[in-house]
Order: sequence, then structure tokens, then C-alpha cells
Amino acid sequence: MARKPTSTQAAAASQPVVEIIPSVAQGISAVASASAPFLYFERAPFLGHMDGVVKVALEVSRHVAVSPAGNEVLMDRVIVAHLIGSMEAMKSLRSALDKIIP
Repeated sequence: MARKPTSTQAAAASQPVVEIIPSVAQGISAVASASAPFLYFERAPFLGHMDGVVKVALEVSRHVAVSPAGNEVLMDRVIVAHLIGSMEAMKSLRSALDKIIP
């Protein structure tokens, strides 16, 4: 005997589909890319490479109120991400950046 759908399932089944994004072979998946992080940084103070792997630290400054009244603010810097990739990946990134930076 088939189970009767719950009211939530019935309501969901009666609603029109609003998003179906198929993945295409050799393409970029929109669904899997939806949760990719956005990286904001102000500087890249440390970098290096070893055995074909490039590493770049990305930094941002932050301002912190240090008095209860908030009238004294100090600035410090924090690393927000470590960009790590192969030499070929970094060449691809450089090529992309060269296209948008005058």
C-alpha cells in the first residue's frame, strides 16, 4: 500500500519548479558553485613556491574599538585566506587578472 504524502510534501509537489540547473560535462556546475566563498583582501604580503606549488597569503585590515565608548579604535591586520595552487593554476589566475587590471 502506498503511503499518503504529508501536507508539506503535497504542497511542495504542487509548486512549480523554480530552479533546475543541469551540470554539463567539462563545464562549470552552477549548483556546486553556489556555495563557493567570496574572498575580499587588501594585500598579498607573503608568497612563495616550492616544488611547483605556489602559496599566497591574503590579508585584510580590521578596526577594533578598544574603549567602552568606542572613541579609541586600533587597526590590525589578519590573514583571511591562503591561496594555494599549481604553477599552471597561478599562471591562469595571472592571465585573468592581466585582462582586468590596467
